[in-house]
Order: sequence, then structure tokens, then C-alpha cells
Amino acid sequence: MTRRYDVRITLVSQLKHCPNGHHVGDEWVVGRRTPGGMCLGAFNSLVPFLTALRYGGNFPWEQEGEATLCCPDPKVVNVFRLVRIDHTNSPRQEVDSCEGEDLNLHGSYPTSTSS
Repeated sequence: MTRRYDVRITLVSQLKHCPNGHHVGDEWVVGRRTPGGMCLGAFNSLVPFLTALRYGGNFPWEQEGEATLCCPDPKVVNVFRLVRIDHTNSPRQEVDSCEGEDLNLHGSYPTSTSS
């Protein structure tokens, strides 16, 4: 089984006002679902790092369980800090397979026998 963690996203700085209404100090927690209210562009830029942190990965240039990233808007430059949350003894820590199993993401697709 693979251990799974939640990740806290915190907006730690910004160059200018964010047109999506994000402010320094805003926080989101990512678990099994995307966080409500977060700009899609910013969230998409964080996904690869969120995924690594959720499944125990680390980055050699960061402290263990953390990452600092910017949104893709060069005029705003929201800086986000991602921190892995360790929920010791939580029933959500273990997964047997990909969470997308119900979406047929494992290569086995239903076949139709009717023409």
C-alpha cells in the first residue's frame, strides 16, 4: 500500500493584486478533491508538485515535505507554499490503487458487444 497525505497550500506573497481575488494568507487543503475557490491556472501549475508531496515525494532544493511555487500570471506572481500534512493514525493514509479507478484510468475499458 502507498501512504497518502493531504497538502496545505498557502499564498505567501504576491507582486500585485490578483484578479481572481486571492490574498496573502489564503489557504487551501488538497486531499482527494481539488480545493474550492482556487484559480484554475494556479492550481494547474501546482498539480505536479502536489501529487509528489501527496505520495511522500520530496524535492532536493526544498525542506522535506515542502515546495514553493509561483502562479503562471507574470503580472501578479502569487507565490504558494505547499506543505505536506502528516495525519498520523488516520484511516485516509493508505490506498490500494489509483483514486481514479472508478474513472477507468487503469487501462481496462468496457467493450460493447452490440453493433
